[in-house]
Amino acid sequence: MTNELFRLRQEKQAKDAELKAISGEIQDLEYKVLNVLEAAEMTRFDGDYCTVIKTDHLSVSMPKDENNRKAFFDYLKEKNIFDSLITVNSQTLNAWYRQEDEAGNYSIPGLGEPKSYSKLSVRKK
Repeated sequence: MTNELFRLRQEKQAKDAELKAISGEIQDLEYKVLNVLEAAEMTRFDGDYCTVIKTDHLSVSMPKDENNRKAFFDYLKEKNIFDSLITVNSQTLNAWYRQEDEAGNYSIPGLGEPKSYSKLSVRKK
C-alpha cells in the first residue's frame, strides 16, 4: 500500500510539472492573441474550433495608507454604503467600482487610479 502511495505521488508530481508547462504555454498564447486582437482593433475572432473574445476590465485596490483609507471610508459613509462595503473583499470592491465608473463617478477619494487589463475568453464552437 505504501509503495502504491509513493508511486501515485510521483506520478502526480510529474503530471503537475507537465500541467505547469502547459499552463505557461496557454498564458503565452493568450498574450499573443490579445496583442493581435488589439493591433487589429478587434474584440473577437471566430476560429475553426473556438471563438476568442477580448474584454477590458478595471481593477482598484483598497487604500494602503491611513489618509487615503480615511478619505475612502468617509466617501462610503457620505454615500450611505459604508456598512455594506466595510468588510469589502477585492471582488466586491471592483464590482462596486465598475458601477461607480459606469455612472460617471471616476474620482473616488482615497482610491488610486484603477489598473486596466484585458482578459481573453475562449468558447468552444
